[in-house]
Amino acid sequence: MQIDKRKSVLTNASGRTISFDLDILSAGHLTSILRDQIYSKKELAVGREYITNALDEHVKFAIERPVEIELPTVHNDYVFRVRDHAMGLSAEDVENVYIKYGASTKRDNNTQAGSFGIGAKVGFAWADTFYIKSYHQGQCHEYMAALSNDTGQLHHISSSQQQGSQQSGMEITVPVGESNAIQFISEVNQYLTYLPLDQIQVTKGQDLLHEEHWPVREANFKFQSNDEESIYPWVFLDKNNNPIGKLYNNAVVIMGNVPYAVDASMIKDNNRHMHNSGLIFYAPLGSLDIAANREQLQYTDRTIMTLQEINKDIDRTIVIR
Repeated sequence: MQIDKRKSVLTNASGRTISFDLDILSAGHLTSILRDQIYSKKELAVGREYITNALDEHVKFAIERPVEIELPTVHNDYVFRVRDHAMGLSAEDVENVYIKYGASTKRDNNTQAGSFGIGAKVGFAWADTFYIKSYHQGQCHEYMAALSNDTGQLHHISSSQQQGSQQSGMEITVPVGESNAIQFISEVNQYLTYLPLDQIQVTKGQDLLHEEHWPVREANFKFQSNDEESIYPWVFLDKNNNPIGKLYNNAVVIMGNVPYAVDASMIKDNNRHMHNSGLIFYAPLGSLDIAANREQLQYTDRTIMTLQEINKDIDRTIVIR
């Protein structure tokens, strides 16, 4: 996702100019902040970031097969696992791009949700170790990521030639533990319920989900936008079927497969529908500014203008109906 960049400020200072920079000796401290202190709900962050990354890869390579998700249960030794079926990464890309804080290949367009370069390391927000497996061009590269120093280290386990059918993609495994499993599933489920059912497949722990309550199920819709009339898709449902809307008593916007509660008080005009906790609407990637932890919107001028435009679009299409 393209990030809105601030314009450069011109100055008339005549003295020396020194650029602010990062202190490489403080890398451990800085990465600790990025992995451990920016997320208010770490279980939710782990689920959201790895599933969003997987969905991004399916969009990039037009993969129609769903992303596979395992919730932590006794049947998989209480781990959380996400598996996409895109192209995977070479060993070089895993070791030189994937694990670098700030590195991202998704800032040049608005087709993928990623951009900040920190989500792939979110496993460290929850556990001291997590596991990466990349299936790429007939090879399988396995790694263990561990907090074995201040910044974390990637330990290569093996690289092997695949036998039989050629599969590709990435698999991320995060240990959760039996004592944390129920809380972990509860938090991740809050995110899962807003995803299109045809894009994900829960292969372990599906009996713990109640898909009949998922907001995006058409059976829960009271009425919805018409693709020929509305610029921004929207749906109204009973607020009890919109858990995030009910929690914050406001509408929910989905951008890049991530739901955000709207703070209607931040929008001074054209905000009538934003107060409706039964409303879910969709915004194009890059049209709203978000916090780096993906937990809330940032109410910049661009965000407010987009939300006001969406409110007008809902008004217009409701009148048409």
